[in-house]
Amino acid sequence: MIRLIFSSILVLHGLLHLIGFAKEWNIGSHRLPDGKRLLELTVATSRTAGALWLVTGVLFITAAILFILKKDWYWIPAVAGILISQTLITIYWEDARYGTTVNVVILVVVIFAAAAMYFHRMAEREVKVLHEQARGNEILITEEKLSGLPENVQRWLRKSDVTGHANPNLIRVAQKGRMRSKPDGKWMQFQAIQHFSIVPPSFVWEAQIKAGPLINIFGRDKFADGKGNMLIKPLAMFTVANGSGKEVDQGTLLRYMAEIPWFPQAAASDYLHWEQISDHQARATMAYGGTTATGIYSFNEKGDVSGFEAQRYGDFGGAYRMETWAVSVTGYKTFHSRRIGNSSEVTWKLKTGDFHWLKLEITKID
Repeated sequence: MIRLIFSSILVLHGLLHLIGFAKEWNIGSHRLPDGKRLLELTVATSRTAGALWLVTGVLFITAAILFILKKDWYWIPAVAGILISQTLITIYWEDARYGTTVNVVILVVVIFAAAAMYFHRMAEREVKVLHEQARGNEILITEEKLSGLPENVQRWLRKSDVTGHANPNLIRVAQKGRMRSKPDGKWMQFQAIQHFSIVPPSFVWEAQIKAGPLINIFGRDKFADGKGNMLIKPLAMFTVANGSGKEVDQGTLLRYMAEIPWFPQAAASDYLHWEQISDHQARATMAYGGTTATGIYSFNEKGDVSGFEAQRYGDFGGAYRMETWAVSVTGYKTFHSRRIGNSSEVTWKLKTGDFHWLKLEITKID
């Protein structure tokens, strides 16, 4: 609805600019507004001004079409239209002054749109680096490679059909879900795209979180070279978090480990060391780029990964501390002939009680 309203404003504003074109080119009614002008125009300059009214109208209508088509660069013709429009409004102030209000509204919206585009371009550059650093796009797992892993891990990987053929090294995962920042906070819907590389292990996660009407929070989580970084910017403009350091490094490495079940071929990587705890649990330790962490995978009766739990650093009230962090798989789905846990819930198990903060669903894997 908001998209429709804003695009309608752009179209209507663009059409109103055609009045100036019609008046200066003597098209249509001769009773068009004809107030005093800031500058006296000759016949030639009046025609030029009329042409500019037409160009401005076309720019606004073009911006509306691009906005409806969800092209994130729609703001470029919109800004060009605002600049020309406001110049013309100043000249034709008596007739056109109310257009200033509309221009201000459009300008505010496109400023945020430009910020969102810049944020997206930043994430795109990081994804490009991830792809450039990836060591090929094929991972071959042999039975010999599996033989050194715990039996429950072997069963899981054989069931996942990762042996005896090439597996992708680069993965893109589309996600949606709900999250909240505190136990009594409201749930906020989000959509995200996450890019992974297995060799070397890295990811870039880009999300838009709907915090309220007209308010989107932009988030980017990154793990590369053993280091992590979490960036949170409401409206893509105001930085409220830009986390880095050893605690963030450990947390993002554990996140990577927890998401390995989406691309099981990573479980046989050299940077993971496995130990079997029981028939239904295995401990994995990952060391990469100077960062090390350990977590426990759980397996159900069918051999699927059903959960992951670890001691992870979290930011609680502005201070980092180690707490139990648990992922529970709540549903499974088959993508490209491979069954994975496509829906899950993430919980901080605090002394004050469980803090269920994330509900996630995978909608697509490439």
